[in-house]
Amino acid sequence: MKANGFFYSALQAQVLETCDIEALDKADCKEISIRIFVKDRNYVSETTIKKIFGLLENTAPPSPFVLDSLARFTGYTDWEDFKKQIRQMKDNQFIHIKTYHSKFTVPPAAVVPMANKSSI
Repeated sequence: MKANGFFYSALQAQVLETCDIEALDKADCKEISIRIFVKDRNYVSETTIKKIFGLLENTAPPSPFVLDSLARFTGYTDWEDFKKQIRQMKDNQFIHIKTYHSKFTVPPAAVVPMANKSSI
């Protein structure tokens, strides 16, 4: 999970932005689940959303289905496309996504630290 920590945080921020949520709470997780299903017909449970955002303990990394569903929900083809697009962004846009997450109120457990320090 640590190897993808930055990408997980960026995806969390994208989901919150897509749903226009600034202060995440447990009730929002049901709304996110419903919105994903309505848009893409992919069912990602409320419990899974809570785990993704650190509102419930999660001992396993998210499944490829969940990551693909969240990435598609936010406008990307799939999880790999999401990571590729993030990597290809210019430095100022990349930093924007990294710091953009901090404008949302997300439980501290939801922000997974990057495995490797970067020069950004």
